[in-house]
Amino acid sequence: MIRMSPEGFLTVVASCPRGRWETRASRAVFALSLTVALLSGQVVDPTWLGGNGNWSNSSQWNTGSLPGNSSRAVIGANGASVVALDVNATVSQVQVGLASSLAIANNLSLTLSGTTGSITNDGTLSLNASANQTQIILSGGGAFTFSGSGVLSLSNSANNRIYGSANTETLTNASGHTIQGSGSIGLGLLGLSNAGLIRANQATPLLLDPNAPASPTAARCAPPTTPRSRCRTAPTPTPAARSRRRMLRACTSRVRPSAAARFPPSAPAGS
Repeated sequence: MIRMSPEGFLTVVASCPRGRWETRASRAVFALSLTVALLSGQVVDPTWLGGNGNWSNSSQWNTGSLPGNSSRAVIGANGASVVALDVNATVSQVQVGLASSLAIANNLSLTLSGTTGSITNDGTLSLNASANQTQIILSGGGAFTFSGSGVLSLSNSANNRIYGSANTETLTNASGHTIQGSGSIGLGLLGLSNAGLIRANQATPLLLDPNAPASPTAARCAPPTTPRSRCRTAPTPTPAARSRRRMLRACTSRVRPSAAARFPPSAPAGS
C-alpha cells in the first residue's frame, strides 16, 4: 500500500513473513523504485497520486505517463481524488475508489479496449455531455462489466452515449452498480445484461437500445423515435403468453364482418 503525506512524501507499507515494514520516501525516490519495478518486468498499474486534477497531467500518475491502451487506470487508491478526463483516453480497465470521482468532459470519449474490459466503480463516474456527444465506447469485441457500489451518472443530455464499436461487444451492469441519467445505452451496437439498477431520473429520456439482450433480465426501452419516452423494463413473454396472443389474433381474423355487414344496402327512396 502507498500513502502520500501533505508534504509530498510517500510511505510504502508492505507485508512480509515476519510482519510489516514501512519506508518513507520522496516522489523522486519512489519514481526510482518504480523504474526498477518496470525494468524487472513487474506490471505496474497507472495510479493517481491523490488530490484533484486533470487526467492529462502525467505528473499526477505514479508511472509519470498517461495510462495506455492495455492499462488499468486506478483512481482513489491514495485517498479521495477528483479527476477530470480532459482528453480522449483508451484503457483496458478503470477503477474508481470510494469518495473519488472521474468526470468525462463534454465532447470527449473514454474507450475500454480488449476482450475483458471493465469499470470497477465504488465512487462516481460521470458523462457530462451538453452540446456534443460524450461517450464510453467498448471496443475489441469482448465482454465488459460495470461493477462496484458506485454510480455512473449521465448529465441531462441526449448526447451521452454508451455503445460497442464492433457490434459484438456485451455489457453487464453488475449487481450493486447504478447507471442513471439521460442519453442512450446500446445504439443497436451492444448486448446488454442488467443485474444492477438502470434509472431514468431526469427530464431528458434514457434510451436503452441493445442489439440483442444478453439475458432475459436485460432492460428494454421504447424506440428512440418515441418523443420523450421513459426507460422501462419489459418482461420476456412466456411461451403460454405468446400462444394466447396467436390464438387471439386468429380469432379476431375469423370474426371480421363481411363488406355487406359493414355497409348494409340503403333503404329504397320513399319507403
